[in-house]
Amino acid sequence: MARLVLLVTAGRKIRRGLRNETVETETIDAVGMKTVLYIDDDPTVVTVARMALQMRGFNVLTARDGLEGFEVFRDAGNDIDAIVMDECMPRMRGVGCLKAIRELDPDIGALLVSGNITESVRLEANNAGISGFLDKPYQIDDLIKEIHRVLAAA
Repeated sequence: MARLVLLVTAGRKIRRGLRNETVETETIDAVGMKTVLYIDDDPTVVTVARMALQMRGFNVLTARDGLEGFEVFRDAGNDIDAIVMDECMPRMRGVGCLKAIRELDPDIGALLVSGNITESVRLEANNAGISGFLDKPYQIDDLIKEIHRVLAAA
């Protein structure tokens, strides 16, 4: 049985490894209560991301695939400040979801995350108005920084 442990720090230093190495980290918290829609078909990824974002002060809505993500956005779009979405999902890919959401809100900031973003997917996503890309696996601090970048650009 595999276990996943997520450590999110509230300070600037963490200890890791068996040798107690000190690693500098930067803590970035949400400014105000911003709402992020996180769309991914992997329940573990969704759970970890939701917990980490909530610990940083974000409200988080989630969806299990692109179609559900579109439906959540359609129903709560005015309350959503940014979207993070996987590319490879059942029923509707991330780029397809983004295109559908852009019909409702052409200005919403969105990040595409994937373990394998090809050049053709990058081009299609750029043409659909994606705000940025994040390769999986990513560090939570990188996700937070990208969300802040997207929010600042809006």
